[in-house]
Amino acid sequence: MDSQFDEQRRRALVAIGSTLYAARADRAWSQERVALEAGISVITYCALERGFSRGGDLANPTLDTLLRVFAVLDIDPTAVTAGSDHPTSAPSRQEN
Repeated sequence: MDSQFDEQRRRALVAIGSTLYAARADRAWSQERVALEAGISVITYCALERGFSRGGDLANPTLDTLLRVFAVLDIDPTAVTAGSDHPTSAPSRQEN
């Protein structure tokens, strides 16, 4: 993979992790509770919050895993990286 892609991926994973942590902290829930309700392992959930696996590699969650966690924490998936500066992001449209 090229370094630009790796950096974009790292930033996206950090944004996702920060969002998950904030939503979980707002509810005063444990990582175990979120993992249990999402049907994933605690290790997987911890990697999502950190953005990295236990081995130090970037996390690589499936879409299904992310959507399960977003549903448990009542997170709109489209809002997670809405503020990203991804070069191919469509410009936001203003409503009239």
